[in-house]
Amino acid sequence: MFARIKFELQNPDRYDSFHESFIVDATIEKNRLYRNAHMGFEGSINNDLYPFVLLTDGKIDYGAYAPDECRYYTSNIHDHQIQVGEYITVRGYENDGQRNCEFTFKISQMIRLQA
Repeated sequence: MFARIKFELQNPDRYDSFHESFIVDATIEKNRLYRNAHMGFEGSINNDLYPFVLLTDGKIDYGAYAPDECRYYTSNIHDHQIQVGEYITVRGYENDGQRNCEFTFKISQMIRLQA
């Protein structure tokens, strides 16, 4: 199944570098994310929008426009089933590149994009 997955930040008051949600368009097989590169974005169309690629190892790559210290984040997305209510963890650095931080996201919505 190919689906749009929405992740909602569960600790928004702790850090300022992530928006409150991000979206990934991905292939899901047996409730697991298919190990392929997937496109996604953080933010909203009404405000700042940050596209990224979710790599096969679970890293989030914001691309060449991101500062070096903030380009890559890690996630444990491949360790969890992809279903509404499931939690994942994303780790990286604050915008200043100095503070290591951890974000908890909950899958809040899944929309089937094709059969």
